[in-house]
Amino acid sequence: MHVVKKAISIAALVAAAFVSQSAYAEAVGTIKKAGPLVSIRHPDQHVSLASEGSAFEQGDVVLTGKTTDATLVMADGQVVYLKPNSAFRIDNYKFAAVAPEEGVSFTSILKGGLRTVSGLIGKKNHDNYALKTPTATIGIRGTDYSAMLCGNGSCDGLEDGVHVFVYDGHIVVSDDTVSQDINTNEGAIIKKATDAITPMDSGVMHFTPPVEFFTPKHPGC
Repeated sequence: MHVVKKAISIAALVAAAFVSQSAYAEAVGTIKKAGPLVSIRHPDQHVSLASEGSAFEQGDVVLTGKTTDATLVMADGQVVYLKPNSAFRIDNYKFAAVAPEEGVSFTSILKGGLRTVSGLIGKKNHDNYALKTPTATIGIRGTDYSAMLCGNGSCDGLEDGVHVFVYDGHIVVSDDTVSQDINTNEGAIIKKATDAITPMDSGVMHFTPPVEFFTPKHPGC
């Protein structure tokens, strides 16, 4: 009997530990604005519907619907606007306000497109920020830029590839063969990971996110 009680007690403690970990899992950002059918796919592949104020965590993928967009705010004040039909993954993100220079922001755009303004991580330590795409990795130098994945006619006549455009500041785009700086009001397309980075018409990528995208969300941003 005592053995059974002890086993039950241990099982209860383990279960409580899991509940505690789940309840206090650290959010890395929140959804500031979301249209219908925005969702979050968690590392265990469970998908939950999201709304304004929903938090997301390490390893989560934020998904927008075919006709709905979303604006995200990361813990360091970085703002990310996701176009409709997009998927954005949090690969490795850490931030503490007392030591922003030690923060890390590594994310991926898996589908669709985004526009983002860097937060404290990108401003304090450029090397600790990167956005991965299927064909290139983007680093920043205090920036407002966009990236859009185009394929099979998904971008209204634009060539297949990753299209990037810088609204302010500059980015460094790197593929398997070369790295190239892209400055304010410049754009580029990366068709394959082994291709050259090709300059792009500066007017092609312009799109305007909702007003909340432009509102500072963190002291110093």
